[in-house]
Amino acid sequence: MKRFITVIMAVSLLCLASCSSDKNTKKDKNSSGDTDVQQEACVVKGTKDDVSDFMADLDKVKDDLDVKEEFDEKNCYNLTSDLMYEETGIRIFKFSDSCASFAYANGGIHPICNYVGGSGFINAVPWDYDEDGNEDLLVASSCGSGVSRSEISLYNVSTGGYSVIVSSQDIEGLDDSSVLIVALRNTFLKGSPEAVDIYNVYEAKLEQDTSGVDISFEPVKVVGNIVCEDGMVKFEPKK
Repeated sequence: MKRFITVIMAVSLLCLASCSSDKNTKKDKNSSGDTDVQQEACVVKGTKDDVSDFMADLDKVKDDLDVKEEFDEKNCYNLTSDLMYEETGIRIFKFSDSCASFAYANGGIHPICNYVGGSGFINAVPWDYDEDGNEDLLVASSCGSGVSRSEISLYNVSTGGYSVIVSSQDIEGLDDSSVLIVALRNTFLKGSPEAVDIYNVYEAKLEQDTSGVDISFEPVKVVGNIVCEDGMVKFEPKK
């Protein structure tokens, strides 16, 4: 597996959600172990913006979706920031009772992650991994009835499907109460004049209210990267 030798120029934690930064920050070494990276806690707040439009379209397609839940508008919340919607054209909606989480783009509605028995959607970053001109999403979520797990998935906006890239069960040394989140890091590789996007996977501490919609998470440490090589998306653990 290749290792990234990096000099950090800028770091950003991007949520596909209404996110505000906590004043408490910490520093942790990046995946190369050679440069400190500043991390900030993030708070996600659900809103009722565009929920009626989403529910109207959901009613038209719910029989075609591979879900068993009944959906009530009073439990539906929009977790999309204006900035992320402008960049991707995707909105994320989540139900407080089931934590069912959906992507809503161009009138199409699709599940965006596994959610049964967990918190569902936590955060996401855009990534046109296949360079088809459409921003796809790396999505962090949690699920699991009995055996809880956190996952990073890739949602393809063109196909409307998602696939799990890595689960917390695949990573050694994680705290049982931790979750995985994903973040974009703009980096200059050694010897390269152009910035390269590196997608960090962090172990994070998660707090949420009883609805599962209003959440906050604080990154603890980098556990690896998501990379695309020869058209294949994979997780590279931190060495």
